[in-house]
Parts: sequence; C-alpha cells; structure tokens
Amino acid sequence: GYTITHNSLPNGVFAWDGYVSNYTIIMDVLWPRESSAVQKALYQTDAKNADDAEMFAASGTGGIGIGGIYHGLLTPGTWHRVAIAVQCALGEGGTGQIHRFIDGQFVGGGYTPGFGSRCRWALEPEFHLFTDNEGETAKGYVSSVMYIDRFMSMDEIKALGGPNAYGANISGKPVQLVK
Repeated sequence: GYTITHNSLPNGVFAWDGYVSNYTIIMDVLWPRESSAVQKALYQTDAKNADDAEMFAASGTGGIGIGGIYHGLLTPGTWHRVAIAVQCALGEGGTGQIHRFIDGQFVGGGYTPGFGSRCRWALEPEFHLFTDNEGETAKGYVSSVMYIDRFMSMDEIKALGGPNAYGANISGKPVQLVK
C-alpha cells in the first residue's frame, strides 16, 4: 500500500481531538481479472494499520463498501474512478454520512457515528491506501489519487465523472446510466 501524509488541519466534529472529520478521497483504479476473487482494501485510517480497512472493493461483485454492504460494480480489467466522501458525526443521531461513487455515479451511503473522541472514518495525520491489517488486498493499479480536506457534494463528484489519464482532479467521461 501507500502511506499518505495529508498535512490538513483538523476539521469537523473531531477537530478538537486532532482528527480530520470531513474529507474526500478520489482514485482512478484498475484491478485485473485475477484479482476479482478477493476483497481489496481501498483505504485505512489507522496509521498503525492495526484494524480493518475502512472501505473495500468486494470480491465477486466488485461493489465498494464495508461490513458485507457493498454497492456498485467495479468491472475487472477496466479503469474506474472511485470517490469516497466522509462527514463524521458526533454520537447517535448526528448528521454524519459517507458517500460512495463509481465513475461519478452515487452507489451508496451510510451513517458515520462517532463514539468517544473519534469516528471510525476520521483521519489521523497519516492514512494508508490499499492496505488492511489482515492483508485483504490484491494486485491492482492506480493512476492517480486526489485527497481533499472537505466533504465534496454529490454534484461536484458527479461532474468529475470517470477516470482520466491526466489525473483524478480532471473530469473523465461522464457516467452513462443504464435504464
């Protein structure tokens, strides 16, 4: 995997404890067909990599998620743009949310409760890409990664569309919805 030192100031509901609580990660990735049979870690917030990754690309279906709840489709052997936007909440009933996108299309969301001094998805000064404490990852390719220290809107991520060889910050082909 890769270690990212983001240099962002703490923000959001856990800023007082030194965490970045609101952020977006966008990456252009490809997993070859031989990697489709295993679960693949997307990112890990624990700087020591001592627990489960926060988001995975599932084996088989290729959806993205965690805890058996996966949405979307990452077709093996095809470049995709994956975006994860996080806004942590403080305790039950907060407004925290995590949004998942594939090629600019919203594929699923969830609630991000925080307990004590941290939300599972809040970032320390470093986080990791493509690693997990139990080695749940596989051979793959990444052409670019973009990290932003705020929760990007659905419209902003939709406008970025699919992957682009010039970088994750450059709009790619707009998503084509199948009816």
